[in-house]
Amino acid sequence: MKKLLCMLLALLMLASLLVACADDQGQGDDTQGAQSEVETGDPNYTDNVPDLSFGDETVTILSRDKTGVNDEFFAESNSDTQSDVVAHAVYTRNMAIEDRLDVKLDMLMDDTDPTAKHSTAVKSGSSDYDIVADSTFVIIQAVLKGEFLNLRDLQYVDLDKYYWTQGYNDIVSFGENNKQYLASGALALSMFRYMFVTVYNREVFEDLGETDLYEVVNNGEWTLDYQHKIIADRYQDTGETVNKKDQTDMYGLITGDTVSVDPYCVAANVQLVSKNENGEWFYNTDQFARTVDLCEKIQALYNDPSTYVFKTATYDDTGKTDIVESFAKSGSMMATVQVFALETNVGDLAEFDYGIAPMPKFDENQESYATYVQDQVTGIGVSSSIADEDTLSMMGAVLECMASESYATVVDAYYSTALSYQYLQNPESKEMLDLIYDSLTFDFSGACSNIIMNNGGQSLRDVLRPLFSGKSTKLGSTLTKWEKSTNKALGKINEFLADLEY
Repeated sequence: MKKLLCMLLALLMLASLLVACADDQGQGDDTQGAQSEVETGDPNYTDNVPDLSFGDETVTILSRDKTGVNDEFFAESNSDTQSDVVAHAVYTRNMAIEDRLDVKLDMLMDDTDPTAKHSTAVKSGSSDYDIVADSTFVIIQAVLKGEFLNLRDLQYVDLDKYYWTQGYNDIVSFGENNKQYLASGALALSMFRYMFVTVYNREVFEDLGETDLYEVVNNGEWTLDYQHKIIADRYQDTGETVNKKDQTDMYGLITGDTVSVDPYCVAANVQLVSKNENGEWFYNTDQFARTVDLCEKIQALYNDPSTYVFKTATYDDTGKTDIVESFAKSGSMMATVQVFALETNVGDLAEFDYGIAPMPKFDENQESYATYVQDQVTGIGVSSSIADEDTLSMMGAVLECMASESYATVVDAYYSTALSYQYLQNPESKEMLDLIYDSLTFDFSGACSNIIMNNGGQSLRDVLRPLFSGKSTKLGSTLTKWEKSTNKALGKINEFLADLEY
């Protein structure tokens, strides 16, 4: 299992985007990593943090107290009989870091806005928080206020290691010097939980004479056109209200019109914001034609009578369960969900044989599948309020050890035990899960859209939702209309980060 997991994480952490260069500054030769190279067979999974002792100093980590992420950094107790294998692994990781580095980890949880709380502290001259973890779309905005330090300048941090997600590195690194103020990876279970997948009823597929999606995916045939073809004419008025369509009827596809729309650009290899050779972000007009074609395919799906769409974020959001509950109870063919839904709704799904598949490709000419991770995925940074060199060294060591120890213990507990064996029903689904993780992809215009909006451009993620899920035929002209303001906003971002002295 360990060998399989290493192969999986290699694919996960290297998936689909450029690997950013990392600074080797200050790394010792004598290491005491989370696992030995013999165990993993690859030094990219072991940290290079030497034997260190920081004299029982306290490191304060501020993170979200929200379902889906509140167990990423904090676990209350440790027990060999503890039923929650993830909590047990998180506690073990934290104790390992404290023992390795002779530090105390003070885990603070905030149920509103950790980034705002840290921002207030920085502005007041306080250094109450050392490390902050929050949703990428929120915490990236604090980077543009100078509230975090360049991780590539920190001693002991090596962002090229596979326990740091390389695709994430690419979208949050800037300029010719590859400045990077946030990171994510094995320390963030949200990296796994917030990926979008297609869940489907294998029994319904068999009854309708449709080929199991496991086979369709492996044949490279799982496309938007294929999905539309097999859901057409599948609506049946089997629900609680006769002669009225509602969420209890049987459909070909159940989805939503807000966050459920977001995965399609990534799945179709559309990147509206790209980097140039100088590491600067720009609005990529070369993607317009493919985006318009993609819109037509998505609209065909959403406007088909056999699709039921949950409207607004009240029903279609990360923490909501309406879509997966409706899918489970209505006997529908498939639904668009996050992996996290397999945890929160395992009871509903246990009543029948279900499988998972990636989001469909644009067409069969697209070489590989691509999996979107929602912008709620955790980004982590070191506070710019820290100036003392010894403290900075300690932060680098803690951050690197947290990433490597998370790979050694937490990822294995979540992936190999909790997810694979508690929430998936069959070997085919486990194989599909590997493929989905293999295809993990990040998109600046999705994950960092708010900083474009806040600098005078469009929140591309949000404004595309009603266009993709509606009936408008004006996307082409709309994309062109956004060009000036979006490039101006990206220019401000590039300029600000280029001028940051740290």
